[in-house]
Amino acid sequence: VPPTDPALVVYNSIYLGGQSKPAGFSVGMSTSDFSKVDFRNNLIVNERSGGTKGNMAVYARQITSAENLNDLLNNNVYIIPDTSVFAWVGSAVSYYYGWKAWAELTKADSQSFVYPVNDMPPASLFSDLQNGDLNIRFDDPACWIVKDRAMPLPGFPQDFDDGNIRITDASAGMTDVGSDE
Repeated sequence: VPPTDPALVVYNSIYLGGQSKPAGFSVGMSTSDFSKVDFRNNLIVNERSGGTKGNMAVYARQITSAENLNDLLNNNVYIIPDTSVFAWVGSAVSYYYGWKAWAELTKADSQSFVYPVNDMPPASLFSDLQNGDLNIRFDDPACWIVKDRAMPLPGFPQDFDDGNIRITDASAGMTDVGSDE
């Protein structure tokens, strides 16, 4: 995500599958500065295998423990191979963080959820994963993980391929995470 002020990244379904390079890694969200990214109501699914550095949800070049990012990074659902390796922070010196350590470090994601990919098969969540349709399949019981997990945002009633599908007033209740609830 480019460092704009702040880059708005909301209501997306992001899927990574396949194999990482032997000495590589994969992440669903990467930035050099989380204070410049408004990342809410997204679904990240990282189903990749391989790579010696891991397959995680998040990469950040740096984060200070004083940052309170909860207003900018929240109401997301993360599905990753290993929840004990949730994030990678650093460049020259790197640190890996599990889900709980990540939340404590960043003061973020207080209303987000993380699940192991083995417990939540991506093919059950998406309309047509093989053909790249990452709209949520609400005919499958697995969709409960995204239902009513997003905070409504004013100005986002539509998705890229559908009309007014979301509520935009927080007083009316929660909406769903990801693309096309």
